[in-house]
Amino acid sequence: MAGRPRLTEADKEAVRLRVAEAAVRLFMRQGVEATSVGEIAEAAGISQRTLWRHFATKEDCATPLFTLGIGKFSDHLAQASAEAPLAEVLTDTSWLVATGQTAILFTIDLVRLARDEPSLRAVWARATSEAVPAIATALANRSGRDPEVLEVKVEGAMLAAALDIALRDYAWRNAGERGPALDEMIRTACARALSGLTP
Repeated sequence: MAGRPRLTEADKEAVRLRVAEAAVRLFMRQGVEATSVGEIAEAAGISQRTLWRHFATKEDCATPLFTLGIGKFSDHLAQASAEAPLAEVLTDTSWLVATGQTAILFTIDLVRLARDEPSLRAVWARATSEAVPAIATALANRSGRDPEVLEVKVEGAMLAAALDIALRDYAWRNAGERGPALDEMIRTACARALSGLTP
């Protein structure tokens, strides 16, 4: 008798994102502390056992949303033509479209929650830190440098921080406060970070 087909990496990522979105819905409705792993698993349509295979804590369930956008940015940077000026690449926010509107809205909700939830801020900080090597590698490949060189790592961290701050400032606006759109804030943040980068 044939066993259950093995999940592809794309399948696994889809499951992880579904769990993340289910977790955010519950966190928004009833708070992080009041939400159980069992509730998240049920809302995502998986067993608790499956959830534990993907995440170590209920707060970790948010990780895929924290990593999705910055991962798309890293991919965009890595895939951009080496002939294109770095300023043009960094201020091109077409990667936001690849992130998906639904995922962006969930991420904004999550960042708003993280303002008053230290456990979620810790997950966010870890996700940002873990994204730095990929950004540094993309920068290094564009300029023929070693991604392990300190300066390149710092540049990667600067861009990761620029994205973080743009998203945080957008999400943490007061209710009813008007301001620039998210893509505009990201372009501004990346342009500012660019002044400290090697072309």
